[in-house]
Amino acid sequence: MTQVKVRIVFQRFINGAAYDAKGQFAEAILEYQEALQYDTNATIFYALSRDYAVLSKPARAAEMAREAIRLEPTNLAYRENLAAIYVATYQYDQAITEYEKIVAFDSTYLPAWYALAQLYQRQRP
Repeated sequence: MTQVKVRIVFQRFINGAAYDAKGQFAEAILEYQEALQYDTNATIFYALSRDYAVLSKPARAAEMAREAIRLEPTNLAYRENLAAIYVATYQYDQAITEYEKIVAFDSTYLPAWYALAQLYQRQRP
């Protein structure tokens, strides 16, 4: 990627983050989508996922989260984000799968164990 493209991606991402900080999530999404025109980066997909979730668009949020995970499968924050989307949309089996993957990657990550225990209790008492 050329330096010009890197600067464009960086500037669009920063603009998106600034909009996020102001609670202007739709505007942030537009900036992130523009950044994706120049670079398909997992961090951008993650940011899009979070904004779509805030705007009550869970299908798009999950789609963006899955794309972030496809690009960086061992990033626990991305998996935790997808699991939270699944929980919010009552897709508990899919959430369990994500939390199981998280604890498989890092067995010392207690928040994932707690979330998994709550989901097991709900699904498999």
